[in-house]
Order: sequence, then C-alpha cells, then structure tokens
Amino acid sequence: MQNIWWDLRHPHGPLVRKYGLRIIVESRLPCFSKLSRVIKEGEWKWPAARSDAIEAIQSAIWGILYPSPMMKDRVVWKLTTNG
Repeated sequence: MQNIWWDLRHPHGPLVRKYGLRIIVESRLPCFSKLSRVIKEGEWKWPAARSDAIEAIQSAIWGILYPSPMMKDRVVWKLTTNG
C-alpha cells in the first residue's frame, strides 16, 4: 500500500509536495504511514484536524470511496476542458 504523504491519487497530489513536511507533524501521523492508517472498515478515519491544511485534505477526499480489494482496476479516459 502507498505511503500517504506521497500518494499520487489524492486530489491535491502528493501531500508533502503541496503542504511541505509540516503536514506530517500537523496530522500527528508517522512519516511512514500507509493509506491503511486512515482507512478503517472501508471508510476514511483521519485524526481530528488541527490545521486548515489537514481540514482541506480531509474535505478533498470526503465522498471518495476507497477501492475494494475485491474489485479489479480499470482505466477510464475522461475528457476535460484543458485536454
């Protein structure tokens, strides 16, 4: 499983790139945390937000379902206005 701070799938991209190393301290999660650290029983379970940045991270993933290990991945091409 992917390291939470460098995961490319978050809507903000790798969190350390966007927010810097301070985000790790603000989150109260270890620097080597995997995504499974914030997913419990198929739902997002982040620690309580202590900063605006953590709140923004949590808000961006609200409503995004964690993929089920029982389902196969598939590629979907989506058209956007910027190509």
